[in-house]
Parts: sequence; C-alpha cells; structure tokens
Amino acid sequence: MKKVWITLAVIIGFFIALHFLLEPIVERLVNKQLNSLEHYSGKIDDVDIHLYRGAYRIKGIELNKRGSDIDQPFVSIDTLDLSVQWDALFDGRIVGEVILSEPVVNMVVTQNVEGDTTQEQTGTDEDWTEQIQELMPLTINRFEIRNGNITYRDPSVDPNVDAYLRNLDLVAENISNVKDSVDKLPSSLKASAVTIGDGTIDLDMKMNLLNSIPEFKADLELSSVDLTQLNDFIKAYAKFDVQEGTFTLITEITVEDKQISGYIKPFFENLDVFSLKEDLDEGSFFRKIWEALVGAGAELLENQPNDRVATEVPIEGSLDNPQPDVPATIWNVFRNAFVDAIEKEFGRQSKGGDA
Repeated sequence: MKKVWITLAVIIGFFIALHFLLEPIVERLVNKQLNSLEHYSGKIDDVDIHLYRGAYRIKGIELNKRGSDIDQPFVSIDTLDLSVQWDALFDGRIVGEVILSEPVVNMVVTQNVEGDTTQEQTGTDEDWTEQIQELMPLTINRFEIRNGNITYRDPSVDPNVDAYLRNLDLVAENISNVKDSVDKLPSSLKASAVTIGDGTIDLDMKMNLLNSIPEFKADLELSSVDLTQLNDFIKAYAKFDVQEGTFTLITEITVEDKQISGYIKPFFENLDVFSLKEDLDEGSFFRKIWEALVGAGAELLENQPNDRVATEVPIEGSLDNPQPDVPATIWNVFRNAFVDAIEKEFGRQSKGGDA
C-alpha cells in the first residue's frame, strides 16, 4: 500500500513539475509566433497550462501595427483558451476548440493632412486563420467569441468617424465535420451583436469550409438602427445629416458551385433628412440645398402609409477566378446590390410605383 502512495505522489509531482516547466516554454513560443508576423508585432502577459483538460490559456494578448503611430492596438484579447474538444471524442475524433473572451478589434483608416499618405489598421494584410492554427496543435472544430467589440475609426474626415459593434457573441461548430454529417453544409455559425445606433445584428449560417472554395448559406438581419446616432458617419461620407429615422437590413446570401446568389432588402422608417425649422438656423446655404434634395429623394422612396422606404434586389456574382478573394468578392457583390437597391427603388417611386 505504501508503494502505491509513493507511486501516486511521484506521478502527481511529475505533472506539477511538468506544469511549471511548460508554462515559460509555451509563453516564449507564443511570443515568438506573434512577433513573426510581417505587419504586426505582438505580446502576451501570461500563459496558464491546464493539463487535466488538455488546454492552455493565453492571457493579455496585444497586437500592434508595425511602423504605425496609431494610438490603439489592433487587437487586444483578455484570454484565448485553446483546448481539446472533449465531446468530439464520442465521434471518434481528437480535435480542438478555441474560445476568445472579450476580444477588442480596433480598425483604423486615416490620411495625413495632404491626403497623399494613408495608414490602415484593418487586419486584411495577414492570414489570421493560419496564425490561430499555428497556436493550436489540433484541427479546430469549434470556435467561440464571447463579448467581443469591433470599432472602426477614421479620424482624417470631418467629423471624425467612430463606428462599432459591441457585445459580439459568436459560435461556429462542427467546422471540421467530425460528426460526418451527410448535409452539404455540415457546419454552423451563429452570431449576434449590438451596433452603433442601438441596433441589433443577427447572423445564422450553414457552411462547408472544407471545400477549396467554401460554400455557405447566410441569413443576416440588422434591425432598428437609429440613424441620428450615425450622423457623424453620414456627414463625413454623404455630406448631410438625419433628423429622424431608423434603418433595417435583411439579406440572404448563398455561395454554391462558385456562384453567389441571394437578395438584399434595406428599408428606412420615419426618415427625415431635412428639417426646415431646425436646419435653416445652422450650416451653409449650399449644404441646405443638398440636404433638401436628399430629403426629397427619401420622400419619393417612402411607402407613405407607414413612412417606410424599402426594396428588394437580387444578389448575383461569381467566384470563377482560379484563386478568388472570397471575402472581398462577396463584400463587393453585397455592396453593389445595396447601392442598386436604393437606386432602383428611387427610380420606381419617382415614376409612381408602390413600395
């Protein structure tokens, strides 16, 4: 019996020693990996090893753009937890899960006074999926974000633009199809967040990320955004402001067999761009003319019984290029459909059609 206790004590002592030996080694490896990035430098505060659950936790991650004087880090993460996904063992696979707690992403685009030099901190110049995979020795099958925040700033325009998503929660499951589902889109992703203007955004996706060109079906709804809270953004880029109104966007996008299809339906409620009583007391004469024209366009677009501006335009596109930039292509198709939706509705309403 004494030998059993001695053996048990030796085993426990071994794992305790291994725990303390591994932490500084892993910390050095993580810092080395973060500093190997081409466009960003990184550091962490600490690493905790959890041998009992096959995991390690990185604390206090910070990434900064190299050669930039932007005053905020591109990414800061409270904790990044990388572990074995234990429930996947019942499906006969050893895979991993990644949990990001309270990540903050600061996207910044700014120009100098002359406007001939642009600094960008948007993250599009790195492959972040590859970087996370480098930190995870197992194939990632589950990915989660808890209480994330994303900001977008452009201090070079007047007024300064400061938009955000907050309270972002996201869960992607069965990424590697460990359940061997026969569904064409075996993986799922659900996300929700609060937007600038106190709106809400909800995303529900079915995906197949194992194809050379990923396929998916996405349903997204952006609801009840108070446009008056976006006035700095609107003034900076559209040169007018909104007195009243809310914005909602409903869209469905499918990518299948290298083809993009779906629809986009943006609509406005109770939109008031030009308030004669309030606006004539401030601003320039020419700005008032511009705001009046925009307001007249919105009036033409309105579904008069409920003060709603709405339309629906199909989304169509192709990913036929040998090495397509899938996110950029989808975004361009989406953006063009949004503009087309507004333009078509304007033309239809100005001819006397109904929304």
